[in-house]
Amino acid sequence: MVACFRYASIDVHSVYLPPSKLEFNCDNQEWMQSEAIEVSNRAEFLFSEVYNAIQKISEKLLGSEFKDSSIKFTERKICIEELEAILQKDRQEFQVSAKHLKGGKESKMDILVMENLLFRRNITRLYDLKGSSRSRYNPDTTGTNKVLLDQNLIEAMPKSPIFVGSKAKRLLERAVWNDTSFLALIDVMDYSLLVGVDEEKHELVLGIIDFMRQYTWDKHLETWVKTSGILGGTSNAPPTVISPQQYKKRFRKAMTAYFLMVPDQWSSPSTIVPSGSQTDLCEVNTQGGNSVR
Repeated sequence: MVACFRYASIDVHSVYLPPSKLEFNCDNQEWMQSEAIEVSNRAEFLFSEVYNAIQKISEKLLGSEFKDSSIKFTERKICIEELEAILQKDRQEFQVSAKHLKGGKESKMDILVMENLLFRRNITRLYDLKGSSRSRYNPDTTGTNKVLLDQNLIEAMPKSPIFVGSKAKRLLERAVWNDTSFLALIDVMDYSLLVGVDEEKHELVLGIIDFMRQYTWDKHLETWVKTSGILGGTSNAPPTVISPQQYKKRFRKAMTAYFLMVPDQWSSPSTIVPSGSQTDLCEVNTQGGNSVR
């Protein structure tokens, strides 16, 4: 197991587990427990080293020389807090390695443990949104913990739309804009916005997930072939795989349209006019009925 800290130049320790140890036999319980404790101690040590380094930077940047300027002091403090938040979230990145005794063949698996957005939440509806209607419908909506998709949300908008205030809408759009700008910059696409509706607290829980897929040359070729129509089909149909820049634009437009803004105490007269993307979405849904592509 490897504790991966991708944003710090520190040594990475690995533990190779032979196949016999991966079977979790009772005979190996003591060995596995000692190995797990050792790996845990190493991870804690690495984390504490990075955390202490950030604390030293924090003390240096937030020293007395900056306290005379309240603006600079606040900016430095926010920066340090954001660094600490990133470190805590990226702490749960691991690489599990297994090395076979016969032949010495090694296999690896990267594991990313993300924060649980739905912890202690009473979620009544859960959506996985990509901003596309192609193959984005879940016909089975019965039972609990069902993940609904884009077309499910569009289908439900006439009867049970998701309304947000103007301030919440601005925060949502700003977060989506910043995150998608960064993901497009590093050639990442095919991510989703996970949306949980907490009707008990009247809150939406949101977070971008599935952001590990880069736009490699094979995906670029797939986009070109499907767009050109060489393999048949209509060239006007949008491809399932598009470039990160195209994906970013489509994602932003869809997320703006999915969440309908209602006036609140922060609203100005110019903000209560429906956006063009919302109007287009409603017209398409009305004309097409509840048909699903």
